[in-house]
Amino acid sequence: MSRKDHSKTEQIRFKHIRFYDYTGIARHLESMAEKGWLLKECGRVFWRYEAIPPQKIHFAVTYRPELSDFDPLPDRNRELYRELCESAGWTRIASRQSMQIFCSRDSKPVPLETDPVTQLDTISQTMRKNLYPGWILLIFLCCLQFVQVPSRIIRNPVSFFSSPLNTMIPLLYLFLLLAIIAEMIPYFLWKKKSEAAVAAGADTLPDSRAGRGRFLSIAALLLSALCLIPVFLFQPEVTSSGVLLALAVIAIVVFLVNGIRQHLQETGASRKKNMMITGASAVFLTLGFLAVSTLLILGFVIYDAPYASEKEESNWVPASDGSLYYWDMKQDELLLTAEDLTDTGGYPYYSYENRHQATPLLAYSEMSQLAPPVQRETPPELEYDVVDVKWDALYEMCLGHFLDDQRMAYLEQTWQSADASDWSCSSAWRRYSRNEPDSTWLLSGRDPQSGRQRIAKITFYWEPTKAQIVRAGEKLFG
Repeated sequence: MSRKDHSKTEQIRFKHIRFYDYTGIARHLESMAEKGWLLKECGRVFWRYEAIPPQKIHFAVTYRPELSDFDPLPDRNRELYRELCESAGWTRIASRQSMQIFCSRDSKPVPLETDPVTQLDTISQTMRKNLYPGWILLIFLCCLQFVQVPSRIIRNPVSFFSSPLNTMIPLLYLFLLLAIIAEMIPYFLWKKKSEAAVAAGADTLPDSRAGRGRFLSIAALLLSALCLIPVFLFQPEVTSSGVLLALAVIAIVVFLVNGIRQHLQETGASRKKNMMITGASAVFLTLGFLAVSTLLILGFVIYDAPYASEKEESNWVPASDGSLYYWDMKQDELLLTAEDLTDTGGYPYYSYENRHQATPLLAYSEMSQLAPPVQRETPPELEYDVVDVKWDALYEMCLGHFLDDQRMAYLEQTWQSADASDWSCSSAWRRYSRNEPDSTWLLSGRDPQSGRQRIAKITFYWEPTKAQIVRAGEKLFG
């Protein structure tokens, strides 16, 4: 894709060309020159072109593994190489890291690379220096994610399989790993073929074009990006403002770090000094921006919202000592309310909250009807979790998560079988604390509407009667 400015003298294109693909880069630039565009600057993602009269121009890509973006400017070795190439009729038009791009308008220019042994060696050294570290780091991060997934599932399968974030992030890293592999395999195949050609005494190296591997890499990267869409759309805690803030922090840090690196280059700082200062700047700037962002968010939450909002005056409730207490009264829809079971006397300060998340595998809702904790007389309250299992293979795992809760042993709590017929479900357990029954039940049955397996854990803040239990069961499973 491309984007042209208003004067139509420049354009910027997104380019995904492999770093070592010197023949593919040259062919692309020759095609662009015939269309009237000459490369002006090549970045990691976007390349900038300037308008020229359409013409036939030859291009050559060379690699100097000893060069670095941290070298002081002007770099004498870099300039000597440029002068040598210019004497042969080649003009340097762009560079990135150890890669330099030259052009020549001669009809039959002198080749810049004539020894395939040296050319293969410089490309191999450049790849080891510039791409191997990134590949190794990304593969490590991907594998680290995959190693953590089983433990996260075992620890809380309900939370994992109902969360778009938890279920999509492993897929994101899987596609990212496939993209890295699609980048690596063509290079190593080309390298092996080139070594064989050099050993056979060939005058030139094989074509470095990667073929289908490049498109597979792009497809995998696009799929990894698409994995984030369900997270943004359906994950409650992931907000557009938070994403924009994170992207803004990243963009600012990258801009400032690049500015520091370029300034050190221009002032003649050594490569080692530049790398140390630039790396330290990246760390401190990132931590600094994160700290400032956190303080701004906390400041907004604590001082601006919701206390300063005139629209939320109704959320101030009287406390028993005569003061006012802010109570965030939510009005979410619940499957079961205290009003369905008992007379609440029209209590006006209830907060009805339904924290819901779902994936194609599982739906999980944490529901509660609570009163503010600052009044002497507390009306009937209740809390319950509802798990709707959309994939039957997860049912036993999710039920076991509740039955084998490790925290219960620490609190001296156990589950004991209860009469499921009262609850209109297939299985029921009541919780016992130190061998005494409390007001918490674990239930399993079928969702009356979808027919899927449903698990419910409900806690009453009073001792329910049998009639109330029957009514609650009808609302949850009837």
